[in-house]
Amino acid sequence: MIAPTAQADAPAREVPTRGVDRVLRGDARRIAALAGITAAIRLAIDAVLPARVLSEDFHIWDMVTGVLLRGENPYAVSRLLFYPPLWMQVLFVLGKISNRTHVSLAHLIQVVLTGIDVVIVILAYLFMRALGVGPRAFWFVLVGIALNPISILLACEHGNFDALVGLLVLATAFALVAWSRGAASSMWLIACLTLGLGILAKTVPLIVAPLLFIRWRETDWATRVVGVALVVGPTLVGVSVLYVLSPQDVVADIFQYRSAAGWFGVSGLVNILGGAQAVRGYSSVYPLIALAVVTAATVAVARRRALSDLTIVLAAALLLMWIPPLGSGYGPQYTGWFLPIAVVLFAIAPGKLRASLAVFAVVALLTYLVEYAFIPTQGAFLSLVAPHTTASIGSRLSSPTAATLLRLPLFFAYLGFLTIGVLMLLQSSRVKGAVLVKSGG
Repeated sequence: MIAPTAQADAPAREVPTRGVDRVLRGDARRIAALAGITAAIRLAIDAVLPARVLSEDFHIWDMVTGVLLRGENPYAVSRLLFYPPLWMQVLFVLGKISNRTHVSLAHLIQVVLTGIDVVIVILAYLFMRALGVGPRAFWFVLVGIALNPISILLACEHGNFDALVGLLVLATAFALVAWSRGAASSMWLIACLTLGLGILAKTVPLIVAPLLFIRWRETDWATRVVGVALVVGPTLVGVSVLYVLSPQDVVADIFQYRSAAGWFGVSGLVNILGGAQAVRGYSSVYPLIALAVVTAATVAVARRRALSDLTIVLAAALLLMWIPPLGSGYGPQYTGWFLPIAVVLFAIAPGKLRASLAVFAVVALLTYLVEYAFIPTQGAFLSLVAPHTTASIGSRLSSPTAATLLRLPLFFAYLGFLTIGVLMLLQSSRVKGAVLVKSGG
């Protein structure tokens, strides 16, 4: 018999394993802390926030749910839904639960939005760790999302579901980074699936579709067909059912829908300078601008054989963040589309880009605190302590001109970030053989 070697008899080294275990346990504790803090803050505010300071959206959801529970089609009856049917289905389930438990629909919506934020902080932390951000990832997520007053206001007081879009875009970017690093094509299909679900929630994530052309030459035709089906299939099936039931309403409310124009950014300034007719003119041109952006982004990504982590995250943020200031309409809840990916970008961004994000964050925070403190349709939480003053100021801010001027610093903050980000992308496109970003911390 061959005697066993000394190496075989030697005990296995356990130090590296213990080191990995310590890291994993540390990550698990940080994730649990982030999830707990996120949920505790939002649920505590939900428990004490009176219904009279909830935004107009809560009342809209209540009306839509009432239509659903009567067995009617809200796209034909209420004319209050302007997107594919995912949120309608959520409202139907929450309405049934509310009827059986006697918990208000508003509280159930707040719980759902809190749950979405919990998933966001977990995924954002894991994404940062995958990008090479060290233990500081905990603080980026804690300050940027869990304790962020904007995120809290959107979940507790505003009550719209744009955070779901932000979550699914974040998941798409995460999967695309893994795919760009050399993962199997199944990871690309996951990116297609999460983007498709995002489009099912609101059509706006379609603007991120050009990023799916990362490493597209390395996929076969069968994979591409499945990917396309995952991107457009859920929305096509859902909207087609609605279309059969009410074709004219679906065309008007989903296909031709435009956000409220004249309240922010370019549409707001056009309204001040040229009035409603000028706004309608810009709204008719905007789809061509959006098509040009998507086409340019698709060509740029398809021509590149590799993209760095930073480029992927930055491109996803830019594709979403140009819409609120330059689009044909606006809603303050749109921040939920890009807030998670912007926080991840901040964690890995170089100097000027990070500085522009920091400026944007400060300006946005101040703007949102004023808006949600005074404007009635957004809740006007300050009315709890100073009702007369809040009503007086709120009425003055509740006009397109006043809102546009109030948000003017935010508009310039958007433009500052967009300018620096686009210039950085253009500069990186001239550098061949992009290297993966590794951010320590």
